[in-house]
Amino acid sequence: TFAYRHLGWAGGTDPTQTMQQQNAAGNPQTGLTQYRSFGDVLRLTDQIGLSDLKMGIWVDHQQHLSWTNNVTLPYFTYQSVNQAEHSTDQTIQPYVSYAWRPNYNLTITPGVKFNSFSRSYNASFDPGAFGGNGGPMNYTQSWTAVLPSLRAHYYLVKHWAG
Repeated sequence: TFAYRHLGWAGGTDPTQTMQQQNAAGNPQTGLTQYRSFGDVLRLTDQIGLSDLKMGIWVDHQQHLSWTNNVTLPYFTYQSVNQAEHSTDQTIQPYVSYAWRPNYNLTITPGVKFNSFSRSYNASFDPGAFGGNGGPMNYTQSWTAVLPSLRAHYYLVKHWAG
């Protein structure tokens, strides 16, 4: 699990400005950025002679919340929304591989992984929507792929491989 949270404000681009000058320029903002990722990996191995059959799955879920509002100082009076969005990402990746060892020096490992990734994005106001003019934006998209692999590993001498 990983998490990040920032709640803060930006007082403007020019620190020499007074509060009234910053309010007139529309610079003061308050906002929140929050991110959380949690998931796990399951790994299983079955030893068959010199060889290993490996399989498992990786699952990860991420949530992201972010918003900024334009405010007036000194009391942070709400003026308008600058950006407000919530998104989720979901990754599921099962895999299987077989490390075949015909002798002690050579390992050939074919494998396959299936990748499934989906994203859901919901913004009441996204500054990039409508050609940069801002507005609501909502979508859900999924991607999948089968990812084959092949690896060969040969020990030249003890502790050296090529």
